[in-house]
Amino acid sequence: MELEKDGFEPGVATYSVLVDWLGRMQLIDEAEQLLDKIAEQGEAPPFKVHISLCDMYARANVEKKAIQALGVLEAKQE
Repeated sequence: MELEKDGFEPGVATYSVLVDWLGRMQLIDEAEQLLDKIAEQGEAPPFKVHISLCDMYARANVEKKAIQALGVLEAKQE
């Protein structure tokens, strides 16, 4: 956050790693904030981010969002 205050803006790759870490710690709100930052950069989250999201939501028993994330994974897989 301090880097962002100093004008540094991480890229999609950095945000993707952070989403994965936050997902493993089940910090859902924080992970979703980073997803918004990826969207602000005009890019879709990479496939690995959707895997992390599906795992995070499943572990946190957020069924509706887990199903949505799984649907995105299935669509991207094809």
